[in-house]
Amino acid sequence: MSELKKETAEFLAQTAWVNATYVPLAGDMSSRRYFRLSRGSDTAILMEASESMQPFCTMTDWLKRANVSAPSILSAKPEDGLLVLEDFGDTSIKQLLKSEPQRTEQIFDHCISLLLKIRETEAPNLHQPTAVELVDWTRLADQHYTGINSEGFSSFRRVLTEVLQECLTQPATVSLRDFHTENLMWLPDRTGDLCLGVLDYQDAFLTHAAYDLVSLLTDARTWIPPDLRKSVVQRYLAVTGDQPDAFELAFAALSAQRNLRILGIFARAGRHLEHLPNTYGYLVEALEHPAFASVRDEVRDAIPAPEVRR
Repeated sequence: MSELKKETAEFLAQTAWVNATYVPLAGDMSSRRYFRLSRGSDTAILMEASESMQPFCTMTDWLKRANVSAPSILSAKPEDGLLVLEDFGDTSIKQLLKSEPQRTEQIFDHCISLLLKIRETEAPNLHQPTAVELVDWTRLADQHYTGINSEGFSSFRRVLTEVLQECLTQPATVSLRDFHTENLMWLPDRTGDLCLGVLDYQDAFLTHAAYDLVSLLTDARTWIPPDLRKSVVQRYLAVTGDQPDAFELAFAALSAQRNLRILGIFARAGRHLEHLPNTYGYLVEALEHPAFASVRDEVRDAIPAPEVRR
């Protein structure tokens, strides 16, 4: 069993969880560690991070004011990266989509409603990256993805920057950034959109409203068929009234940006390599948008398909 750091044990000693037992949980791509605390029939989640978790606490407060199911903070020392959080259990919507596929439409409708609730709530003071910043983040792929030809991306990045600059003239909204099927927990005892519990939102920023829909529908860990993605986008647009052509352009540009960056993140970490084909597939699909016609072949030549099979 992973041992708690001395500082963590001292923190827990000042909480109601001082005598709780604990077991480690699977972590994310960060250096954070998670443990499930048990005290009789009560459980909670201990987060142990190497960085300040004040952004997480700030966003938790904002999400709760927006009537979103974020985990309650039971005890906190955010400056030391230590939090005890409400336990949302182990059932993510990724698992639910697999075990109960007949609920797919219902689940995605809840996701749409949740995104709209976030979009309609007055945003907090968060960083709003420029098109240039978003494109610069994709250079992780140049640094870590095997076989990539960086020179072949110069024209693509110029076009991507221009497209994103156009898209970002639209009003910005809060993006949780990691809004995907493993970070959305199923809470069946809650009604309406509260049945979705959100996790991992400390890196939230402001950007185009399409970003979190891209995160949800082109997530590397869950292959979502094109027809289903198209249907979800159409249902989203039917509610928002967004201009379809402009939204689809933003969706394609942000999918290209996000998935190229994730190729670099996974390659750098040497983890989740089995998901590289999904990520590559989403990237190639994004390039099918007419906005990228002039650079599509150049990008495909510059980045080889991953060898791992889906």
